[in-house]
Amino acid sequence: MKKHLLSLALLFCVFQVYGMAIDENDTSYRLLSGTEVATHRKKRLKEKCENAHLDRPPHLAIVQVEDGDVSKPIYIRRKIQACKHLGFEVTHMQLPSNTTQKELEQLIANLNNDESIDGMIVQLPLPSTFDQWKVIDAIAPGKDVDGLTSTNMGNIKRKSQRSIKPATAKGILTLLKHYNIETHGKECVIIGGSELVGHPLQVLLSREDKEIKIGGATVTLCHKETKDLKKYTKTADIIIVAVGRPNLITKNMVKKGAVVIDAGISRQGKKIVGDVAFEEVASKCHAITPVPGGVGPMTVISLLENLFKATMQVRGKS
Repeated sequence: MKKHLLSLALLFCVFQVYGMAIDENDTSYRLLSGTEVATHRKKRLKEKCENAHLDRPPHLAIVQVEDGDVSKPIYIRRKIQACKHLGFEVTHMQLPSNTTQKELEQLIANLNNDESIDGMIVQLPLPSTFDQWKVIDAIAPGKDVDGLTSTNMGNIKRKSQRSIKPATAKGILTLLKHYNIETHGKECVIIGGSELVGHPLQVLLSREDKEIKIGGATVTLCHKETKDLKKYTKTADIIIVAVGRPNLITKNMVKKGAVVIDAGISRQGKKIVGDVAFEEVASKCHAITPVPGGVGPMTVISLLENLFKATMQVRGKS
């Protein structure tokens, strides 16, 4: 008995010396860097593109309607820079604020028929004068590299391998996969029911995704007006939030050892912040994304991966 107790004591000492013991006061966490993962995936994508021996690089069209939003040029510039880094062609079409619904839909129709364009996006949100989802559905599904048309959203539910997933949702799944975050059998709470993030993630995380090989979670979809949000987040193994409300998720709403994915983005003065009170929440997490540098870079690389997939399909190479 004494030998057994001594062995346990020695084992405990070894764990303490080498930092292997479980410390209830441990405040360490794993930072899920979208910037690092995106850099890695850009290299892979560039190799895939070179190995495809395309007669010309993939070509992305970005359509923007001016509305005075100072953040849109920043997002668009990042996409253009990423395209140029990979040797992809990109055309940025800036339309005046007095552009009509009919004119915008006609431009999209022209791009659909333009064989030199492999994929396109309409920078969202559009001004309130537009029927936004009618505009999105005017995009040919095969060129919809944002994955937001009704056809592509429907194909996600049908598990079609030709479907193009919404870039942010795809980026989050890829990030979880890269860092070996287990989702099977886990309780996942998504806060924010947008077409870009919440709704597609609810579907993709609840069943096995064959392309990314992740899923199998029990998913609860909440939003920023859900009553007693803490009741849902406090028991979640994985929390994904994307509503654009700073400090929505605080320390008392997260259980120890949770994984927190912050896809929210807001401006506080000159500072960009997410929906999570990072400094206080991080110490309770097993892993957490930063803002900026988390989901944002994953959205951009996922968009370009979607463009490459669309290019291969449009040109009959897949």
